[in-house]
Amino acid sequence: MKTEKKSIAQATTTSPLYVARDPEGSDVIFTATDLVKGQYHLKSKKGKAFRPTKYKAHSMADVVTGKDFGRTKQNE
Repeated sequence: MKTEKKSIAQATTTSPLYVARDPEGSDVIFTATDLVKGQYHLKSKKGKAFRPTKYKAHSMADVVTGKDFGRTKQNE
């Protein structure tokens, strides 16, 4: 009688987050993958493509504790 063991392996990875300001003045949060995928261009909230010149590191804790976290268009 064979008994099979099923191992459950979970791997979690986190991508570093960055924040930059778009030409309209609002903050855009992105990862390095977003830059590569967009050929170093990001999209603003209005849909315009722009190239970030200055950006800084941003943590997930900053996102969760931010004033707009969990806000949907219905709540506005």
